[in-house]
Amino acid sequence: MVNRLLGPVLAAALACGGVGGTAAYRSLADAPAAPAGTSEQSTPAGTAQPEAEPARRPVVVRWSRCRPPAKPRGHVCVLRVVRTVER
Repeated sequence: MVNRLLGPVLAAALACGGVGGTAAYRSLADAPAAPAGTSEQSTPAGTAQPEAEPARRPVVVRWSRCRPPAKPRGHVCVLRVVRTVER
């Protein structure tokens, strides 16, 4: 009984969500954009605006040293080097 009822209810919920989402998208897409010179929060004349944050230093990625007994080979730490000798 529950399975017979679950399908149509789920389909109706998905349809309502799709229609509502489409309507919300269209209403926002059709709205005029705010002019470039205005902002939502304006400060009255004569008040100081907060200073901008100082620029952050760029992140530098460095390779850490290999822990003994490993040896660096390229960009990896290697414990053993296997060499094949053919006769």
